[in-house]
Amino acid sequence: FMRYIEGRNLFQTLLGELRLPLISKLEMTISLIEFVMQLHANNKLHRDLNAKNVMLNPLKKAAASASVIDFGFAGLLDEI
Repeated sequence: FMRYIEGRNLFQTLLGELRLPLISKLEMTISLIEFVMQLHANNKLHRDLNAKNVMLNPLKKAAASASVIDFGFAGLLDEI
């Protein structure tokens, strides 16, 4: 099923807020690395992971409120 995610993507956020605190940048980076590690552990791959495919919840500032979207290019690691 598909759900609507309200907010801005990471690309739009970085363009508008170039001076994000270092801790926020680190939390987002760690969260995304953990996400990719979990995908790979399940033998999956997101082939188009970029700042435009990471949505941020505007009501929360925590990195945990990020969602990765656009799995149209996802595949199995065995297929590459």
